Amino acid sequence: MKHTSASAPQADGAQGPKSEAAKEEMAELDEAVQQRGRSQNSQQRASDLAFLDLQQGGFTMLQRELGALRRSVNTRLCRMESRVYPLLVSTEVNLRRLADAAERCCPPFGNTESPSVRAATQSRSFGLPPRRGRRGHYINIWL
Repeated sequence: MKHTSASAPQADGAQGPKSEAAKEEMAELDEAVQQRGRSQNSQQRASDLAFLDLQQGGFTMLQRELGALRRSVNTRLCRMESRVYPLLVSTEVNLRRLADAAERCCPPFGNTESPSVRAATQSRSFGLPPRRGRRGHYINIWL
């Protein structure tokens, strides 16, 4: 039995160094895998950061371009408004002249009053002053 017990420690001793060596190899392998994972993660993070920086730069450029487009459109609309407004005023004046001429030439059916009396009563019946446009002229587009 002593022999058995003596051989058992030898077997344990033989397995002991193997298990220590295996543990060291496994630890080295794990460390190598972790380092690769860390380097891949850091490379991935660096590439993600580079992509995010590029994306942020693109968004900034788009914001500048949209701002420039908005300013350009607003400028053009203001120019068009300044060109169209005098046309609106002259159209209103001409329509008013046409309406006055039509009333003078042809009074409406069923009305026996003279055009001057009718115009005087109409101006008093409205009661509200006409609206003024941006440039101080009276504008009535509901003729």
